[in-house]
Amino acid sequence: MSVLAVRAARLQIDLAEEGIQSLKRRCPEARQTANLEDYLRFLALKVGACDYHAALLSPPLVVDTIWHAHLLDTLHYEELCSTLGVPASVRVLHHNPEGGLDATACDARLERAKQLYT
Repeated sequence: MSVLAVRAARLQIDLAEEGIQSLKRRCPEARQTANLEDYLRFLALKVGACDYHAALLSPPLVVDTIWHAHLLDTLHYEELCSTLGVPASVRVLHHNPEGGLDATACDARLERAKQLYT
């Protein structure tokens, strides 16, 4: 099992059950375990790459959908970011709502994330 898989599994356990249940209620995509695990892995990749300001990596669509839903629950999202190791000075993994407007740049960020994932 890879370090990222172990870390994602540990994060899923450490994440407050209330936060997970809330995310699942609000986001049907998060109800599927594989999707939720992919979301946690993606956030772990962003922390590992120090991509705190949404400049290096973009998620696949289903992961982005879960991320959008989680961002709205600021308390649980910030708690997860802290657990992941986001520096206190940054607080959260930021999301750029205009990141998809440049398709070429978005594709490059998605490809970079896929390479790191494998």
